[in-house]
Amino acid sequence: MLQQYPNEPSAPLAGRDLAPPAVPARVSVPEESVDLQGWLAVLHRRRWLMAVTFVVLFSLGMVHTLRQTPIYESTASILVTTNSVPRPDDNAVPSEVTQNRSVETQVAVLTSYALLREAYAKLDPAQQLQGFRTRDVPSWAVRAAPRKSTDVIDIVTQAYTPTAAAALANSVAQTYFTRDLADVREATRQARQYVEDNRGAINEQLAEVNKELATLKARTGMLNPEAQLTQTAQRISSLQSELDEANTQVSVNEQSLHELQRQLTTQDRSVVSGSTVTGNPRYASVVAGIDALQNERATLLQEYTPNSAEVQAIDARIAEQEQHLKAISSTIVAQESHVRNPLHEATLRDYAVALAGRTAAQARAHRLTTTMAEWQQRAKTLPEKERQYLELTQRQTQLKGTYDMLTTKNHNLLLSERILPNGRVVSVGAVINTPVKPRKTTDAVVYFLLSLICVGVLVRIVEWLDERVHDPETAEHLTGLPALGLIGEVPQHASSLLSDGVHYSPLLEQVRILRNNLSLTEAARDRRCLAVTSAATHEGKSMISTNLAISLAMDGKRVLLVDADMYRRSMISLSKNHDAPGLSEVLRGECQLENALQSTDIDGLTLLSSGKLPPNPVELLNSPAAVDLFAELSATYDRVILDCPPCAKFSDVQVIARHIDGLLFVVAGDQTERRGLQQAIGNLLRIGAPLIGLVMNRIDMHRRGYSYGSGYYDAYYSPAQPNLKALGKGK
Repeated sequence: MLQQYPNEPSAPLAGRDLAPPAVPARVSVPEESVDLQGWLAVLHRRRWLMAVTFVVLFSLGMVHTLRQTPIYESTASILVTTNSVPRPDDNAVPSEVTQNRSVETQVAVLTSYALLREAYAKLDPAQQLQGFRTRDVPSWAVRAAPRKSTDVIDIVTQAYTPTAAAALANSVAQTYFTRDLADVREATRQARQYVEDNRGAINEQLAEVNKELATLKARTGMLNPEAQLTQTAQRISSLQSELDEANTQVSVNEQSLHELQRQLTTQDRSVVSGSTVTGNPRYASVVAGIDALQNERATLLQEYTPNSAEVQAIDARIAEQEQHLKAISSTIVAQESHVRNPLHEATLRDYAVALAGRTAAQARAHRLTTTMAEWQQRAKTLPEKERQYLELTQRQTQLKGTYDMLTTKNHNLLLSERILPNGRVVSVGAVINTPVKPRKTTDAVVYFLLSLICVGVLVRIVEWLDERVHDPETAEHLTGLPALGLIGEVPQHASSLLSDGVHYSPLLEQVRILRNNLSLTEAARDRRCLAVTSAATHEGKSMISTNLAISLAMDGKRVLLVDADMYRRSMISLSKNHDAPGLSEVLRGECQLENALQSTDIDGLTLLSSGKLPPNPVELLNSPAAVDLFAELSATYDRVILDCPPCAKFSDVQVIARHIDGLLFVVAGDQTERRGLQQAIGNLLRIGAPLIGLVMNRIDMHRRGYSYGSGYYDAYYSPAQPNLKALGKGK
């Protein structure tokens, strides 16, 4: 049996008692074994599938593209600004006026359904049906997007006709500015109405205040009390500001003092400038005690054992003292010299400065409080009429300012009603007769790439599902056996059987390579009796066994070709007498070996046909007569080639394996299944069959560099037509 070694995958099998390789449930070639040439072989093998799939997918995609209705596009560009209506009062103006007008907001307005429906309604009904095929604005027809780092918005419209696309783009832009101008004017009108109403009320209040002030002047006779009252109010206000400033300074100084006090409590008044370190007397005392206990323990050990209670007690005391010793420092500070802490001194100086500042600020605040009280008392002594006069004057000034402000805003709002829209059209939508959809070139490239991807995926899936063996590398990996020969596919018009006079043939060279490998390699040297089999029928084992026998005879050897397939006759083409006895008659004892042998047209080649098909071929091959027969044949001929039946369906090969020196296994490219191949090889290995190697049949020699090309042999041989004989290619 065969065991695969990493360093010798092609080691000879005869004489080994090794375990057969395990057969996996599903066989697949490892990824590392699939090189560039392997992929090229896969592409060559699946070329028709790839071509048909690519043509179908690409054609479907292009048909879909060509059947699409052309869509045309037009773009109108507008520039939006952030103009806003003048606001008479922030708390009363409607939100439409105070709202910030950003570009993003205008994009949302442009794409709102209400605006698009209004712009769409302005188009001609016939243009709507022809360009959009609907009475309502479609959602796909309009989109708006701002240009980067600008206030320009592009209104992009699409339609089935170029004129409809341009008309809708311009209609959206026009509708946007019309609605925007109407909204601005309406908001301005409402604001102006609000200003006019408030200005009338303020005017009435101002007239009433003026009347009261005139009455007061007439009754009191005061002509200019404003200067005195203004001076008093200003002085009190100035004193109040200074007092607030002084109180603030006091608070700041208080916080600084608290912080400095906290620092003084945490700082040391002095720092260590130097120290003297000496030994710790407690540490020395404990060490002395431990030494004494050690001496006492040594004395006890003279009378007691280490496990005695007395010694254990001493050990416990020693351990206790050692533990205590770890907590005591071996040195102590004997003397330290101290100096004043400079940081503490600096903090004391800062504290004194802050304390002086607080005292000064408190004194200033007290002085200001006294002064302001005096001015307040002076203000209280003013005549009551002057106070009333002051209040009326202040109210009059306030009402005049409000009335003037409302008058100005009313004038501005009157101008705002005639304001231009918040933007302008940068470019109108033009009629562009070139459709944007379908994009035939782009779609063709996309469908081309998608078709290639789908073809690659399909080939990958088909290759993964394909159970057939396509190349010798896969066969070697599955079986662990070397490929000793590669036989190409024989053309339909040519014969698959060699002739003795032929010296010009690619098939002959391929068989010669197989013959040389059998004669020169370590695994097949000096093996006289060789059997040829395959996993299933119609894989070319009869053709290979026959041509191998012919090539051996052409090499000057005495060769016997035995048709060991007693289920169907395979050597009819070589046999001169189809009714002559054969292997079955010899094994049954009905005929002598000499009478069953047939000569052929090939010098050195003798044929032993299968004879009449027996009902029990396995029993005949397993008989003692078979043992004697094969031993006699091996001793008589230089080479004995047995054409055996398939080993996957029949058990003959398992019996024949006992009588032969080597077994060649034929694998048909693009035909032999991986499971069947591994099962057949596994069965042969389990019985210890002397497997030599594989012969790959029907290999495409133009694939992966197996051939030199059709003109290679013409350069060395004359183009004389060889004399070929026919042999069934499917056996």
